[in-house]
Amino acid sequence: MKKTRKVFVILCIIFSSLFLLLSFATLFYFYADSYDDFFARAEKSVNIPGIEDGFTQQGFTYVENKDMFAFSGYMNNSSLPSRIYFVDSADQTVKYVTLKFKGEDYFGHAGGLAFYENLFWLAGTDGIVYTFYLSDCLNAENGGAVDIKDSFNVGNNADFCSVVNNTLYIGEFYRAGNYETDKSHHIECADGINKALVYSYEIDENSFGGVQSLVPNSALSIPNLVQGMTITDSGKIVLSTSYSIPNSTIYVYKNVFSKQAEKSILIENNLVPLYVLDSEVLEEKISAPCMTEDLDYVDGKVYISFESACKKYSLFVREQVPNVYSIKID
Repeated sequence: MKKTRKVFVILCIIFSSLFLLLSFATLFYFYADSYDDFFARAEKSVNIPGIEDGFTQQGFTYVENKDMFAFSGYMNNSSLPSRIYFVDSADQTVKYVTLKFKGEDYFGHAGGLAFYENLFWLAGTDGIVYTFYLSDCLNAENGGAVDIKDSFNVGNNADFCSVVNNTLYIGEFYRAGNYETDKSHHIECADGINKALVYSYEIDENSFGGVQSLVPNSALSIPNLVQGMTITDSGKIVLSTSYSIPNSTIYVYKNVFSKQAEKSILIENNLVPLYVLDSEVLEEKISAPCMTEDLDYVDGKVYISFESACKKYSLFVREQVPNVYSIKID
């Protein structure tokens, strides 16, 4: 056999082997993990809106006094401003609005979303939280713009937010290398070091930023990769954690707020109580499809939103989830 022919045969064998290996790996990736346990336990809820419009969902909250769900996110087409979609309990998209800040369209991240009475809080970029009114959203035409009322710097990276009773929680996402947090937020715990914090504020809609004071009432030390947080009626703290295509995890912790804090942390020259979430207070871990985002708690169920079905990730996501799902957690 001539040398050139030998080389050709060897190359064919190598490329054929690589093709078979890649094909097997692709099949294994897309079909090996079916999330049967999650879908057996979880109940399908409303469709995530705007997917065909290029909407990438980030924040999610229930608007109790209107029996609607609100979704925040940014557009795949960066020339379009970020949107807030409204979906009613009958799973009909009511409308979407955009936001204006100081007269200009808002093109920011539009992360976590929380609601109380008539006021929304939106986690933006660079630790800024924005507020705007539900009434303005309802009065606006479909696709119209709503003015942001206030904005304030939280002191953490402000990636997600939630409201429980009359308390606003604003937390940050940590991932080494590309989503770092301030060193003062790195807290030793049973699992090593938690590197992100959630701040809590007492709500006052008539005050700046919708809170009584911009100095938080307490701080909560949390693990990495947290995308959303909620608290059940019994006080259990639930976290949504995810990043890219690996499986997501829903963590359920005991009510650490029921006892006096054993630690404190200095924030804006004020010493505030510090609570810690780690394996010592962990009750349950729930594996879920990739890209879980914001959470909310409604009528005994934790509602879980996803960004995996958006067009931005459609080519490589194993399990595209175009719906909110709920899990009963007491």
